[in-house]
Amino acid sequence: MSEFGIFINENPYSVLYKEFGLDSRALGWSKESQLGRFEKAFEIFNFENTKVLDIGSGFADFLIFLTSLKKNIGAYTGLEPFNPFYTESQRRIQALNKSNFEVINISWEVFYSKYYYDVALALGTFNFAMKDNYIYVANFINHMLNDKCNCLIISALSNKASKALKEANQDKFFYDPQIITNFLIENGFSYELFEDYLPHDFMIKINK
Repeated sequence: MSEFGIFINENPYSVLYKEFGLDSRALGWSKESQLGRFEKAFEIFNFENTKVLDIGSGFADFLIFLTSLKKNIGAYTGLEPFNPFYTESQRRIQALNKSNFEVINISWEVFYSKYYYDVALALGTFNFAMKDNYIYVANFINHMLNDKCNCLIISALSNKASKALKEANQDKFFYDPQIITNFLIENGFSYELFEDYLPHDFMIKINK
């Protein structure tokens, strides 16, 4: 088992981190696409005084984004199983000097919390190809909304992306939003689908 599931090839984050270091490209995306996801998540959810769970938190960039907007976050927990990312994000979070901010070197499958979070996020967390992306994401959604949070926000690469982009990113997985929304309907979840922020991406806000 790898950090985020069973990758088809070598852990891509290990390869990218060696090349790019503390840079959004080590997470598998450009700074522009990262900011697009962050801004959309901020638009569709009010983070004021909320408990935030950030799955696959990388370098804690989303927390840095929220604090730059002067949001009064109730609590932030990042889950980052890839040790180099964890080490970098721990250093950045400690520099904020906030006792209610933390990052844990653990995967979501084994994470335990004594309380529910107001919102959990997985922004681009499942963009790389695994053995079965749809099953893995479905299990993740069920686990989060049954055991961890009241609201879940997921962003993923869309199969509506251009052919050129798909060919240039064959290690990535481009999801059909309809397959995920059908799963949500079948399992009784309410959701909102957003496809208006990046040409190759979509975001879903899911509630129980």
